[in-house]
This record gives sequence, structure tokens and C-alpha cells, in this order.
Amino acid sequence: TTLRTKKLLRDIGLKLADTLPGVKPQLIRQAMGLNDLPEWLR
Repeated sequence: TTLRTKKLLRDIGLKLADTLPGVKPQLIRQAMGLNDLPEWLR
């Protein structure tokens, strides 16, 4: 389902954020917000 895909993308983004130094998880969560996804990902 698309909802599962959105969750997967968000989980991957959060995992990447945890491994990158100097990147605040809160900023990544905002960037990975569902409302900010491109139209073709909805």
C-alpha cells in the first residue's frame, strides 16, 4: 500500500539521519513529513 511505502521511506530517512553527523533528527522528521512528499509519491 502507499501508506506502507510512506512509512518505509520515513524509516529509511530517520535511519540515515541517525548515521549522519551534525544533522538534527527533528529537521529530518520535518523534511520527511508526509505533506512534503512529492506528488508522485502520494
